[in-house]
Amino acid sequence: MSRLNRYLILDVCATGVALLALTGTVAALSVSPIARAQSSNASISTLSTVTGVAAPKGASRLPKGSLTAGMGRLMVGGAREFKLPEPNRPSDAEVYFWTGSNYKEGRARFLYTQFESALTEAGYTVTQVDDSYQNTPNVFDEDKYGTAGLNHSSGDARPLFFHANNVEKKQTIVGVWLDQQSTKRLVLAVGEVGFAGAPKVSKAPTISDPNVWLVKDFKNAGKGIPAAPMPTFAKMAPKPRTVRGLVKDGNGKPIAGARLVAWASAAGGFRTSVEGKTNAQGIYEMPLPIGICQIVNADCKVTYEGTEMLLPLHPVDGERDEFDSKRGHVENFVLRTSGAANETGGTGQSYGAPMRILTWKTIEKSIIEVTLKPKGPLADGSPAKTLVFRWKAPADGLSSETMIGGIPLAQYKLTAKLYDGDDALPLRAKKTFSDGGEDPVFAPSLDVEFESENNGRASLGRSGIKRFEVTLEP
Repeated sequence: MSRLNRYLILDVCATGVALLALTGTVAALSVSPIARAQSSNASISTLSTVTGVAAPKGASRLPKGSLTAGMGRLMVGGAREFKLPEPNRPSDAEVYFWTGSNYKEGRARFLYTQFESALTEAGYTVTQVDDSYQNTPNVFDEDKYGTAGLNHSSGDARPLFFHANNVEKKQTIVGVWLDQQSTKRLVLAVGEVGFAGAPKVSKAPTISDPNVWLVKDFKNAGKGIPAAPMPTFAKMAPKPRTVRGLVKDGNGKPIAGARLVAWASAAGGFRTSVEGKTNAQGIYEMPLPIGICQIVNADCKVTYEGTEMLLPLHPVDGERDEFDSKRGHVENFVLRTSGAANETGGTGQSYGAPMRILTWKTIEKSIIEVTLKPKGPLADGSPAKTLVFRWKAPADGLSSETMIGGIPLAQYKLTAKLYDGDDALPLRAKKTFSDGGEDPVFAPSLDVEFESENNGRASLGRSGIKRFEVTLEP
């Protein structure tokens, strides 16, 4: 078989895994063993002597030793595909089947889940596995593993593999389901192997440094970091047919040249747009036409470490209010470089910078850690913390994509490592895309310098910063 369409693993919690030694020493699985079992009153007891768990309703059980060469090869192939260790002894498998009136098309998936739940209740640990998992070379070869006879075009499903571990019993089992829809039968084979011991558990060290922040929300990396106090704003009286206000940075300094755009909607649906800028004192004032108005954009240019960025402004009260131009309106803004952008049109987004991290050639059940150490203060001049991001490597140990938002805007030095058991292993980093010069190369660390998107606007809850792309590998 060139690829599994789907499979399931019942994995290990604090135990190991082992390979069920099933060789092709018995007759090939076909209709005949099941037919013979039916005609000779096959055992109606479905309580497994291997697991102590009853098979789902409607199952019949073949005598031990009825496992066929084809199913045996499937089980061995499944175990090898998941890199399970070789067995210390062979073991007979139990074979259950559903056929005739007990086979109903579309019910197999429910029986899988029912058996999995029963194993979990009996103390076996269950873990789902991503169905894209595939090793190279792929052992699911149709000729080698006896699957060439499955009629996929007639609706035969591909095998679904599992293994399970029970710490209390010190037991590991391996099995395979095979739903043959064209012949209307479902087969389950389950066998026991020796208990292989506790699996590797990867742990990352506890962080106690108050200047290092373990990120809890990847969508808003600055969430939870104490925010700088909001600057104070002098009270300003509204003027009819006018919107006015003050614009300051996070330290309370006025921002000159900030750009604001307001819309006015009059009767009949006509809409007028007006623009204005702040003066040297950070004050703006824009005359308005008659109608219901709202400030729809507010941004400013900031030069940070020699790089000019177009950044959004945040309404001090958190809302960009609609108002009648007859009464006039006052709306103050502040520059923010991190935190949530809970304004109309930007709900759920955050200020700061976005990043995408691709990882390759990792180790399954390991922990990936990325550290961003600031080279200086944030773009608004406030102190910056070191940020630490941790997540589990993909179950197959291959590629993964991690999206991060709301990184407090600063320049950082990026380093990465992988925790495999008790070992901390280095990862190298590079920019995913070239800036137009030479192609990036992997290095022990990477300078992270964010850039403006330069799309002419940086408001409505968007950070205004171009996403930084990183690739990691050993």
